[in-house]
Amino acid sequence: MVSVLLMGTTFFALAETAAIEQEVPTGFELYEEHFNAGNLSERGYLYEGKPVGEWQRFHENGQVSMDALFKADGSPAGSWIYYDETGKKIKEELYEDGQLVNTVEFD
Repeated sequence: MVSVLLMGTTFFALAETAAIEQEVPTGFELYEEHFNAGNLSERGYLYEGKPVGEWQRFHENGQVSMDALFKADGSPAGSWIYYDETGKKIKEELYEDGQLVNTVEFD
């Protein structure tokens, strides 16, 4: 299930990997891309054609490859976390005011 929270102009979508049923607020569009084999490769929400809220990308094996957050204007925000094919965190990026301010790579 996808939970959608609207707080002022900030949009958040909290999703489980196997989400099937979702309620999408007016004006928001669920966006999904799939690998050739049919597995989900990317999922998030668009508002007026821009990514908003939580976005996820996936490896072909179904593991999350990236968790990202976009502000209502489509700019990157907060912590973006990248994972390898086993689910191990390999990198974290921090965005403030739409700009990358810090990157940490993990062994």
